[in-house]
Amino acid sequence: MEHNETKTEATGLAPSVAAALARATRIAADNDRTWVGVEDLLVALLDAPTITPLQLHWQRCERDAMTYSELVEFAKSLVPGRTPSENVPATAATVTFTATGPNAEEFAEAVERA
Repeated sequence: MEHNETKTEATGLAPSVAAALARATRIAADNDRTWVGVEDLLVALLDAPTITPLQLHWQRCERDAMTYSELVEFAKSLVPGRTPSENVPATAATVTFTATGPNAEEFAEAVERA
């Protein structure tokens, strides 16, 4: 049986993003999977071992339960604008994705549409 294999390389990620990705791989492994899905990443982001910007902002705004749309808008409110040019990468962040296997074309197209 031919397997799907994927490789994703990214530049310009903050260390907190790399840490979240590493946690997501552990979550997938803990659930007996060899692949990481957005579900794993979502748990890694929400259940971080340290206080995240989301948690801080949530506490400051004294948020209660909210709808999905409200959650999306709340998350968008956390996205920072332009930052000073010191101590940041010289070029824009990038993501490169490659896949091999029976679903390679479908996977590549999904990433290109993002």
